[in-house]
Parts: sequence; structure tokens; C-alpha cells
Amino acid sequence: MAMEKAGFVDIKEINMKIPISRWEKDPKQKELGQFSKLGFLRDPKGYMLLLAHALGWTKSQIEVFLAHLRKELRDLKCVRITIRELFGAGSRGLRVRRN
Repeated sequence: MAMEKAGFVDIKEINMKIPISRWEKDPKQKELGQFSKLGFLRDPKGYMLLLAHALGWTKSQIEVFLAHLRKELRDLKCVRITIRELFGAGSRGLRVRRN
């Protein structure tokens, strides 16, 4: 694992459900949704390129899809998107300084 090679210990995988928009009832999820929607609207290609590459989409197909997706995201009532994200977390091992 890359984190172990970088010197991290106590490594945990965290699987999170992240809403894209403010539709969640829980205040923390609602706030997370607000920020994830903003991030998506600012850089939708960053979210979609991996998926589009796996599907074999052309550049024009990606652009058309993103245009439709942006339009729907602006209408809060019709969109309830959730993304599952897998994060890695750990701590660095203690380093002892020797003089």
C-alpha cells in the first residue's frame, strides 16, 4: 500500500456517502452536500473523466453529458445524487531526534 511506503501507520479505509446538493436532512450532510455541489459545478470534468474513460466516451459525448448534468444540478427538487468515496487515513510514525 502506498501509505505504508510513505511511512504511515494505523491506516484505515473510510467509506463515505457524500451527497451532491443540500437535499439531506442531517445538517452535517447538508453542509457537505453544499460544498460537494460547488466543487462539482466548478470542475465537473474532474469528477467525470475517469468514468467517461472507462465507458469509452468521446470528448463531445462527455461535454453533452456534463451540460445536461449541470442543468439538473441547479434544480434542487429533481436531483438527489450521492457519491460513495473511499478515503485512506493514517498517522505518521514518531520520529526521534538524536543530537
